[in-house]
Amino acid sequence: MGRRGDNLTPHHIPSNAYMKAKIKDYTTNQGIAIMVEHLSPGKGGRHRQTLSYGKSPDLTLSPRQTLAQ
Repeated sequence: MGRRGDNLTPHHIPSNAYMKAKIKDYTTNQGIAIMVEHLSPGKGGRHRQTLSYGKSPDLTLSPRQTLAQ
């Protein structure tokens, strides 16, 4: 578990938005996540460098394809 100010944030794999669109009754705390550097406030950090950060999910991809990205 992260702590406020540790510059880490959970990055869900696949994204929360993807899972919510594909799985009935899915909730955020059911998803798989890794802790990723996310400098706050500001720019940079590995979380912002992921392909899915700040984007809508591609719902045409399978879960396997989404993980591969």
